Amino acid sequence: MFINLFLVTTNKVILMVDAPASSSSGPAPTFLDNPKFLAGLSYMLGGVTAYGLGYGNLSAIISVILPLVIYFAKKDDAFVRFHAFQAFLWSGLLFVVGYIMGLVLLQSVTSAYYDPYGYYAGGGFGATFGLVGLFSFVGLVAIIVDLFLAIKAYNGDKIKLPVLGALAAKPFF
Repeated sequence: MFINLFLVTTNKVILMVDAPASSSSGPAPTFLDNPKFLAGLSYMLGGVTAYGLGYGNLSAIISVILPLVIYFAKKDDAFVRFHAFQAFLWSGLLFVVGYIMGLVLLQSVTSAYYDPYGYYAGGGFGATFGLVGLFSFVGLVAIIVDLFLAIKAYNGDKIKLPVLGALAAKPFF
């Protein structure tokens, strides 16, 4: 509810200001009270960071945990709870995929260090670049899916990922 304040001089409006009505119900709501914002934020806090830095990095582990923080903070809101838990599962999946792909890529580069002649003669150089390309492509897909899910959640839509959505609808804690 807003109160219109008019300053009138000689029947002309000089200034019109919309000021919020005073309420004694407590502090004004912030963006953290918006369930759509929190649902979208849960996807942006996890996801790509968990994948791209998934090789045992502390920031990747934190990015998997942050959607859970939103989940437990707003457990009474079903919309936020679903999206935060799905974001947690999505981040965990990306963490595992990034970790495995990082190990494979590390093994490929390590073989070049210990046996450079066999590595280059056996086509390992091309295989390493192929792995880097695959790693980058999966990261790009993860970014696109993260942005899509965040935008849809912010718009109020409930998008279920194929397997993770069914798990997020019935969280196990």
